[in-house]
Amino acid sequence: MEKRTKIELIILMIGFVVITGWFYQIDQMQVSNGEFDIYLVRNGTLVLSDEDIIWYDESSYEMKLTNEGAKKIRELKVGVYGEPFSIRIGNEEIYNGSFWSPMSSVGYRGIVIEIPFNLNDNIITIEKGYPSNSFQGIDPRGDPRIHDHFQRIEKLKHQIGTISGLGAIIATRVLECE
Repeated sequence: MEKRTKIELIILMIGFVVITGWFYQIDQMQVSNGEFDIYLVRNGTLVLSDEDIIWYDESSYEMKLTNEGAKKIRELKVGVYGEPFSIRIGNEEIYNGSFWSPMSSVGYRGIVIEIPFNLNDNIITIEKGYPSNSFQGIDPRGDPRIHDHFQRIEKLKHQIGTISGLGAIIATRVLECE
């Protein structure tokens, strides 16, 4: 009887460890299914989402926008003290920063997206500080959740660049026309 109880206890413990490990593994593998979004902090207005982004370059923190996305950026009203934004994936806030005007003589020590006079090639850059030497703190732009998100939706710049031949030309033209 005692030997049988020990065996049952060992089997129960092994089962518990296996089930706990399985739940832990599932929790570690979960990926956000939400969109990458940039919202204005002041009023919660959505500025950019996945639909407005053609690609994201994780080494330069540049985003190539669709024509509609570039229009949204050009239409932003940003004063000399900036316009705070929040970058989110789904409902999870990743980090905050501020849209900034190149006309501003006021410095900013956080993350900025400078609103250029000419949005060359529909590309914006998430930068450290305005001017760039004024940044203080830990740089949040390399957050792995952003990499994982853009990789999952196949919009990392190096992923786009791996399309070959005629397909690449067609894909590029289609994305640029959006």
